[in-house]
Amino acid sequence: MRIDVVLILCIISRMIDESPSHAALLSLWKWHSQLAADMDVPKWRARQWRARGSIPPKYWPRFITAMRERFGREVSADELLAGYNDAALPASQDSEAA
Repeated sequence: MRIDVVLILCIISRMIDESPSHAALLSLWKWHSQLAADMDVPKWRARQWRARGSIPPKYWPRFITAMRERFGREVSADELLAGYNDAALPASQDSEAA
């Protein structure tokens, strides 16, 4: 029985230490239009982020602010980095400009 308790505590500890994925954070917004308005970007861009499950780093400062303002959730750049999936992004960030 002792091993089971230790295993459960290890699993819980790991869950607490893991940073949420961008997809998990983006899913907090019910609508693309809410996310777009909070981030001051077009709706198509918010839709792309949710489809990819990744937010480009240049938008992280605004995302951190939006998370705090809408949800009262403090997210750090380190957490976003830990949950960053750069493989989901296009090779060039040029399409993100404008």
